[in-house]
Amino acid sequence: MIVVCWLLRAYMVVLLLTAVLSWFPLTFDSPVYKLKKGLDSLSEPLLAPLRRAIRPVQFGNVGLDLSFLILFLAVFLLTTIICS
Repeated sequence: MIVVCWLLRAYMVVLLLTAVLSWFPLTFDSPVYKLKKGLDSLSEPLLAPLRRAIRPVQFGNVGLDLSFLILFLAVFLLTTIICS
């Protein structure tokens, strides 16, 4: 059970880092680019199906992607239920 809790918490950190790094444009020669690609490879397998199922909410010309928020809340709730 301890390993599952640790993995869930680590995945929450991966999701948070993925969100923060998505705010910055990174080029191929950036030292953080490989980290971003590694985090994307961990988060996208769960985010991609959610993005296909949940359309972004439109605010004028801007779309708000709720799939990340839903995945983060789901992992948080699962962590709270399993690890408490």
